[in-house]
Amino acid sequence: MDSFTFDGNVFDLTHAWLDVLGGRWEWTGRTNTAGEPLMQAGTTEPLSLPDLYLSYGPLIPAPGKVTTAEARRALDVNFAASLNTKLTESYADYELRTGGAR
Repeated sequence: MDSFTFDGNVFDLTHAWLDVLGGRWEWTGRTNTAGEPLMQAGTTEPLSLPDLYLSYGPLIPAPGKVTTAEARRALDVNFAASLNTKLTESYADYELRTGGAR
């Protein structure tokens, strides 16, 4: 079982889902006697996907994990080059605009 349809929504069970409180739910690989997937957040008791949806829904797909390369690209900013784009303010311009506020 890779997906499950409930209330007209198709849930990809190969990915985690977030509830409205931010809980991250993953399929345990098991189903209940009705054939509904059992979902679990951390060490909580497993809930059937329909019970989870009705109690903590709507559910949204959890974002994937950031790779090391993606994190490096995001953090490796060339400050001098960003000044040319006018998206970054120089320290001198900041001081002029704010009167040297710190």
